[in-house]
Amino acid sequence: MGLQEANSCPVSWCDGCGPFCIFSACRSQCSVPLPCPMAAELSELELAIEKLVTVFLSHAGQEGRKGALTPSEFRALVRLQLPNLMKDIPSLEEKMQELDVNKDGELKFSEYWRLMGELAKAIRREKAEKK
Repeated sequence: MGLQEANSCPVSWCDGCGPFCIFSACRSQCSVPLPCPMAAELSELELAIEKLVTVFLSHAGQEGRKGALTPSEFRALVRLQLPNLMKDIPSLEEKMQELDVNKDGELKFSEYWRLMGELAKAIRREKAEKK
């Protein structure tokens, strides 16, 4: 299974079934079948990774280059998808500049992935402190 984007709806592709939408928000408006009968074969971790990719793709390229987050797309992603984990970040602009390794003013997936790693490490530290 791999991710693709069709009709502005991020979908996954199943070799056995064809395209299927993995966004629960699309259920009422998406013309792509929901869900894939073979999706149940994915593990929890595989589903989590696929979700990380899907969230990126759903925000990237709406304004700027396809496959990259502009500053406003980054702010929207954080506001909608990371309101709790990023609430203590004083400046999203500074955070984006920090993540933007090649300094092109956009976040490619690899730069977004750095943020996911940072957030995962913060969660792990928090859980370790509670033990």
